Amino acid sequence: MRWIGRFAGWATLLALPSWWLMEPYQHALGVLIAAVSSLIGWNVEFSEVALAAPFDLAVYAALCLASVHTSWRRRRRALGLGLPILIAGEVAGPMLMIAGWMMTHKIPAELEATTKFTGRLLESIPWINATAVWLALLGAEELQALGIRFTPGAARQKAPSAGGRLRRSAESPTR
Repeated sequence: MRWIGRFAGWATLLALPSWWLMEPYQHALGVLIAAVSSLIGWNVEFSEVALAAPFDLAVYAALCLASVHTSWRRRRRALGLGLPILIAGEVAGPMLMIAGWMMTHKIPAELEATTKFTGRLLESIPWINATAVWLALLGAEELQALGIRFTPGAARQKAPSAGGRLRRSAESPTR
């Protein structure tokens, strides 16, 4: 409960500056996306970039700052590493949308499906990215401290078969 309260407090505190900075940040993001697009030969201009930016950065910062089971040094390191990763994701998402549009814009049926898919993807990426980066850098420790076991590779490990357990119990002596 302590973590949830801290997260809510930090998220609320960081929401106001995010709201104030949203328009200039999204404009700068559009300029950056257009510049990166021109490097690969795409001539793209944005009048508006309608992403959740910079609220996703605020959510990530709130997740890091609310972390109670890691040192301030690790939290600052996670902020320093994670924020540029999230900004790169904010550029990559629209770039993928543009690529999808460029591949399907001459086929109306595919264009409609691509537009719906990429629109939904762009709406969810900021929230998924913020959580995923936090989980990768700090979340596993935080969740384990709360009694929630999070091991990124655990799902791929093969669980022992029931037959293996039966053999072991059959081999053990009975008294």
